[in-house]
Amino acid sequence: MKTLRVGLSPCPNDTFIFHALLEGFVELENFHLEPVFEDVETLNVMARNGELEITKISFHAYGHLRNTYKLLQAGAALGRGCGPLIVVREGDEERDLSTAKIAIPGKLTSANLLLRLFAPRVPAGSLIEMTFDRIMDAVTRAASPTVNWDCESWPTWVTGGKRPTVTRSLWAESSPASTLAARP
Repeated sequence: MKTLRVGLSPCPNDTFIFHALLEGFVELENFHLEPVFEDVETLNVMARNGELEITKISFHAYGHLRNTYKLLQAGAALGRGCGPLIVVREGDEERDLSTAKIAIPGKLTSANLLLRLFAPRVPAGSLIEMTFDRIMDAVTRAASPTVNWDCESWPTWVTGGKRPTVTRSLWAESSPASTLAARP
């Protein structure tokens, strides 16, 4: 029996998509799936290193990996009103992004790519990489006055009671930010 390592994030989309497969509700002949739970940037890096047979990756990362991975026919995350957002602390709503420190969920994330397209004057040195689960606390603690917030943080933000101000949505608000890909 061949083992396939499957990279997925704790995003509700991923856990829903893979639940039946990982829990044995769907029989797979000759294959065993081994789940690897990580944030999307770690999955992007693992895919770049060829460590996973099947994985969630950002569309931004896929652009760099299209010769190594093939998109699967199902599994892209698409939703209206849940894409990457710019959020700030109250009082910073009109801040010029080119002068702000901005937390990003990783260099290969679609959130970072869209930020670079949306605000090209933001210097690379102003970007602070951190996992998606730490981003909202960075805004509320003032470690990062502005945040490019990836969609994986939505469940944490909604249930965590922290409500920074959403000031700008990036273009991907109604576009897929991540997808499933497999090495042929």
